[in-house]
Amino acid sequence: MDPFIVPYHIVPQRLSFSDLQLLNTNTRLPTLLPGNSILITNTSASNFTLDDSPITQPDFYSTSALAVHSIASLLDYALYGGDGFGSLPKPEVVTPAPLPSAPGPQIIDSSTVAASLCSHFPIDLLLVACALLFTFKIHGNPLSC
Repeated sequence: MDPFIVPYHIVPQRLSFSDLQLLNTNTRLPTLLPGNSILITNTSASNFTLDDSPITQPDFYSTSALAVHSIASLLDYALYGGDGFGSLPKPEVVTPAPLPSAPGPQIIDSSTVAASLCSHFPIDLLLVACALLFTFKIHGNPLSC
């Protein structure tokens, strides 16, 4: 298995399905794989796609810090992730704005996000990896955690 597949499937920001639907087609979401991003290729509610892979179960697992969505197939960073788009139009890279939260002042800066990622990263990565393995079939055998 390609060791870069898992970090390519993780966006370092919680985006619920309703948050994703607010974004435009051809929006790029930065991933944990440096220099690579996921392309939103279709934003319709019935066929929302990331790198042309449909989201099959939106908000498969969701907490206040994490949202996991099931997708129909593994994303391939070689096709959409880098700068080599071939005949595809090169979309604008957009970082989604922080979402409003509970009442009260909240300051979000890179050190806050980094601290949050560091404190939750091992558990979140495990959950995402389990969701990916649970969702996909390799050689006809379902995998599970």
